[in-house]
Amino acid sequence: MNENELIKAVGGRIAQMRRKRKMTQEQVSEAVGLEMESVSRIENGVTAPTLKRLYQFATLFQCPLTNFFPPVNNYNYAFQFADIIKNLRKDECESILVIVSEIANLLSGKTKKNF
Repeated sequence: MNENELIKAVGGRIAQMRRKRKMTQEQVSEAVGLEMESVSRIENGVTAPTLKRLYQFATLFQCPLTNFFPPVNNYNYAFQFADIIKNLRKDECESILVIVSEIANLLSGKTKKNF
């Protein structure tokens, strides 16, 4: 992935997080102290956000910085899973872990496939 592709990917993820939280670009711009046009340019991959801005977006969206970057390895997915389940009860998280473990075992061929 080259630099331009990375900037577009990061911007796209910022836009995705904003829409997920049902926020407008205007609301985001006010929250992070940017002009609305600057938020648009970041989301469209025209401008790269600074590290300070990424931190502000992460704080605003209550997510780890890694959520803005494409996965480099499977560890990035762990942060995304953590963000998804952060508001669930312990027993719900444990149930999800069992299900995900079974699926991972099936995909890696560690268990018999009963199809």
